[in-house]
Amino acid sequence: MVLHFGAAGVVFTRGEATGRKGQEAIMKATLKKFFNDESGATAIEYGLIAALVSVAAIIALGSMGDALNTMFESVATILTNAVAGT
Repeated sequence: MVLHFGAAGVVFTRGEATGRKGQEAIMKATLKKFFNDESGATAIEYGLIAALVSVAAIIALGSMGDALNTMFESVATILTNAVAGT
């Protein structure tokens, strides 16, 4: 039995790889392909980058929110004093 990796997935066929040595060759080829595949690692890296950007945005917006709150309170105080005539 031989494993073929393709767009349709793993295909099992009969071929030269039979018996114990053939199975070992199949397992070695499968493990080698698995360890050399970096597509999952790339997706994880993009996920980590997105998480870090999100954390930075939350921190920045939190600080900016406090500054905006202070500014609007100041404007509200000025308007209240102007309406009251002081």
